[in-house]
Amino acid sequence: MIPYSHIVVAAQLEPLLSPAEPAEYYWGTVAADMRYPAGVARSQTHLAPEQISAYAAKFPLNKSFLQGYLVHCLADEVDLKVIFGRQLPFLLFKRQLYRSRLAIILEMYHFEQQGVDRQVSGRYNPVLAELGLSEAVCTKFAQSMNIYMKEPTPEGRFSTLFQMMGMVDEGKENSYKSAAERLQKNTLLKGAMFAGIRYGKICEKIVAEVEGMARKCIIGV
Repeated sequence: MIPYSHIVVAAQLEPLLSPAEPAEYYWGTVAADMRYPAGVARSQTHLAPEQISAYAAKFPLNKSFLQGYLVHCLADEVDLKVIFGRQLPFLLFKRQLYRSRLAIILEMYHFEQQGVDRQVSGRYNPVLAELGLSEAVCTKFAQSMNIYMKEPTPEGRFSTLFQMMGMVDEGKENSYKSAAERLQKNTLLKGAMFAGIRYGKICEKIVAEVEGMARKCIIGV
């Protein structure tokens, strides 16, 4: 998923996890995607639950941050294509719904239909240091993230997203950009997809899957 979708999922799970520091929790919810501007491998930042639990034991003062980090990593394990296919079995164009396109569709839906007003702390901490993420990258990413969540237009939003992610892979950037532009221009497709997400309870299913995985973990549940 893309950052704002992670924020929306985390907001749904906040009552379950009860983080002591919400701004730290939401910071953890997006921090794993700092791998893009940092230029590091996904495996360096997207951790298994047991690794995150080990960090929680090592850095107890960063529990709220790690609760959010756990939500992010679990949410990225959810297979969007499977959920869309299961909830919308008669979707005629589902073969065209690649992972990047589904992520864009969800991001647009969350911005337009499920707005949440959250701030991320952007605070540098020992967890980020141990993951090999620099304070400079951290500060820039956090600033961009707070701007991104308040962008009023889809065009400005995705422009900020690409800059924030520091996408140097032109193929990946073009894939996201093309998906966003096509959906924005095709109002019939956009309306159909939004209706499908709403009536198929796609967002609820994603949250339920993440919650089910989170309940098996140690941090805060």
